Amino acid sequence: MGKGQKKKPISKLDKKKWGEKPKAIEKTKRSIHLEADLIKSIKAELPKLKYISPTLIAEKFGLRVSTAKVLLEELRSEKLIEEVAHTPRITVFKPVSAS
Repeated sequence: MGKGQKKKPISKLDKKKWGEKPKAIEKTKRSIHLEADLIKSIKAELPKLKYISPTLIAEKFGLRVSTAKVLLEELRSEKLIEEVAHTPRITVFKPVSAS
């Protein structure tokens, strides 16, 4: 039987250095207000997308996900988008003109 590799002693292993700070996570400020020009640009972008989800809209236009959900429900009531799939966590839409 082969011996395989020996385990490294503790003194040779990479150790965590005390006082070393973890990398900071970048936080982004997301808007909760919907201006008319932002809504126009979102409506113009809708036909170009294959699918639409609240997270997609939130990331693309710098909105909060909750604000994007409200906006998408508004657009659904205007018949600009239709619901494709719905779970308790996320709803996926598609533009009405795309089939």
